[in-house]
Amino acid sequence: MKEEANSYFGWKILIAHFAAALYNIGINAHVILFGGSFNRKKIDLSQRAAFNYQGTGAVQWLLGIPLLLAPMGIFSIFYFLINFEAGISAIAICGLLGIVFHQRLMKFITEKYLDSKYKMISAFGQDN
Repeated sequence: MKEEANSYFGWKILIAHFAAALYNIGINAHVILFGGSFNRKKIDLSQRAAFNYQGTGAVQWLLGIPLLLAPMGIFSIFYFLINFEAGISAIAICGLLGIVFHQRLMKFITEKYLDSKYKMISAFGQDN
């Protein structure tokens, strides 16, 4: 009897994680970089890294909303209207589109950083 290859948690979980990874690489990475262009808080680089919340403000917490809700919303719409595979496909396609348009997205993000560089430099010089 031939034994069939199987994933530890099941193929649906494996494919869901793969689609989530594509989404994180293609979309969330750009969203985080764009959100960082709004940071105006000073950071002491000599401090320890673990559990260090310096430089974290309202913008970083608000940035978590689209990072969490957008993929859940995209998946939910396709899942309830069509099926599980359509929801996972929608997440994966969004991620692939982010990867395909990486150069354009990075150009836009770079322009945002360049436009606000003097504001950021002056903010980093202040004691908060």
